[in-house]
Amino acid sequence: MITINQINAYDGGIRAVKGPTATAGIFATYPHDNLTFTGAFIDQTMCTAFLCIIIGTITDPKNKIPRTAQPPLFGAMISLMTIGYGFNAGNAMNPARDLSPRLFTFCVGYGKEVFSHFNYAWPIIPVFCPLIGAVIGTWIYRIFLGANIDPLPPINDEEIIIPTNQSNLLIKDPTKVWPPSAPPPTNFIVDFSKSNVLP
Repeated sequence: MITINQINAYDGGIRAVKGPTATAGIFATYPHDNLTFTGAFIDQTMCTAFLCIIIGTITDPKNKIPRTAQPPLFGAMISLMTIGYGFNAGNAMNPARDLSPRLFTFCVGYGKEVFSHFNYAWPIIPVFCPLIGAVIGTWIYRIFLGANIDPLPPINDEEIIIPTNQSNLLIKDPTKVWPPSAPPPTNFIVDFSKSNVLP
C-alpha cells in the first residue's frame, strides 16, 4: 500500500511480469531473459551454499567472533551477496523470501504469469535450490573449514579458577586444605565436589 501510487504511475495500473513496465520483480525473483534453467539452478544453489559457508564461519564458536559483531557481519554479507548474485535471477537465498511474495503478487492482479517462466518450472528454482545449497554449503564448511579449526580448551565443571590481579600463580594440590588461620591466597580454586577451598 505504501508504493501503490508509484506502481500505478509506472505501469498505468496494468500489472505485468515481463516487458518495459514490469513491476513484479519488486516483490519476487525472476530470471534474466538470457538465463537458462540449468544456469538458474546452478546460480541459486551456489548463492545459498556460499551464504551458509559464511554463516558457519561467523557463528562457529571456534572462530571466536564476538556476538555483538555478528549482526553487522550478517548485514554486510547479505548486501554483498545481493550485489554479487542479483544479476542473473535475483538472489532468493531463502524459499520464504520468494514464495510468499510470489503468491501475494498472484493474488493482487499479476495472475498466473508469475509462475510462467521456463514453462511454469521457474518456481522450482527459488524454492528448492536454496534448500539444496544450504545442505551443500553447511557440509562444505563442516568438512573443509570447521573441522580444521582448533577447538577451545575444555572446561572442568568441578573446578572454577578465580584469577586476581595480584598474582598469576595457581597451586593445584588437592591434598592440602586451606586452614582457617592462614591468610587467603591471591589465587585459589573452588572444588564444589568436595566443598573445600584448595590452595
